[in-house]
Parts: sequence; C-alpha cells; structure tokens
Amino acid sequence: MALDGPQRVVTEEVAIFRFVLQSRSSEQLFAGFNVASSDGVLGIVEGQGAQVKNFEVTHKEPKPVDSEGKAVWEFTWQAPTSPGPQTLYGAGVSANDSSSTAGDGSEEAMRLAVLVTQLGDANCDGRMSAADVSAEMTQARGGVSATCDLGDVDCNGTVQENDISTVIALVFDAAAPAACIE
Repeated sequence: MALDGPQRVVTEEVAIFRFVLQSRSSEQLFAGFNVASSDGVLGIVEGQGAQVKNFEVTHKEPKPVDSEGKAVWEFTWQAPTSPGPQTLYGAGVSANDSSSTAGDGSEEAMRLAVLVTQLGDANCDGRMSAADVSAEMTQARGGVSATCDLGDVDCNGTVQENDISTVIALVFDAAAPAACIE
C-alpha cells in the first residue's frame, strides 16, 4: 500500500495524490480505501470511484483490483491557508467479495507528511522570517534555486529585484500571497 504525492504544497494550492492498494491474496478481488487529513480540504478526481464523506475521501463501492492485484485512486487535497506541517492519513482493505470478513485483508495505516509553504518563503523552511530576505538576495544573484522556487513570487521563472521587494514586504507585513503576484 502506498500514499504518495507532493511533499511540499503552497498555501491554498490544490494538489493530486494517489492511494495504491496491493492485494495480499489472489482471492482478494476488490479493494476500498479511506484518506483523512490533519487540515486542508480533500476532494475527488472524477472517474476514480471516490467520494468525500465526513471531510474524508473514500471509495463509493469496492473497486476491482487489476491483473497485478492493485487498486489505485487519485484524489485532491487543497492546502490550508496557513503554512506548516500537515499529514495525510490513509487506510485500505482488500476483500474477496464473500459477504463476510473471512479472507479479507485490512492494510496498515499510512501517513504522508506534507509541508505547506507560501510564496515568498525563499528558503523553504515553512515560515516567513528575515532569513527569507537573505535567501531571496542569494537567489537573485544566481537565479532560482533548484530546491526552492518560492522566492519567485511573480512566477516568471527567475528571482529578480521586484521579487526581493515583495518578499521584504511579505516578511515585514506578514501577508503572504496564495498565488503568483503579477
């Protein structure tokens, strides 16, 4: 079983995640899943046989496993408005469709840590501080860092003078944009 997707998401960004269940027996022909989050909003991807119920995403009905014994669902998660660490929790079950629990297999619960960041967090540490101004200056001299592109607040592919002044304002005014500033 796997729960995967981006491990860094910008505040209010909608990202796609996948839940993959591997049946443990050739007799377990169907599967189901459930995913919850510590914060943010879970949603569905059309055609996946999933629904949102009680703020969690789950299967509508058992899904047949493929020829390799796998069942896969994609779903969305919208990051909360505040930066910081978040967790997605997933669990699954594979079943033999015998109308009883005999021969069914529940899977271990999975966790996926996701760091919610914000544009302007030029050092990608999950918070806005004076250290971001320094990181922004360094990135402006050499372009966008390969490991952190959050200093590019106008999303034009490079960190330039206008990005520096915006990050200074964000750090000292504590108002972070949810999307690229034009």
